[in-house]
Amino acid sequence: MANATLHHLSMKLPILQWQRYLTDSTVLRNMGVGLGYCLLAYRTALQGIEKLQVMRRYAVPEPYEKLKDLTRGRAVTQESLRAFLQGLELPKEES
Repeated sequence: MANATLHHLSMKLPILQWQRYLTDSTVLRNMGVGLGYCLLAYRTALQGIEKLQVMRRYAVPEPYEKLKDLTRGRAVTQESLRAFLQGLELPKEES
């Protein structure tokens, strides 16, 4: 979504100055949408990396594959994530 939104906005900026004057306000108002999607994607990626680091710290075999199996093609809920972490047998403070 972030790439599509920001690409659309970049294509919307015309070359001629008088045309740009008419569309700049629309582009600027919607710039936050694209940047918001970027921020959401970055936060989600960092959460996944943190989970991998915890699993590697405690020598969980194949951490990436286990996390991939949990998330691919499914919605991750709080309950499914909790069950996944409890199944890893990590120390209490990491779960």
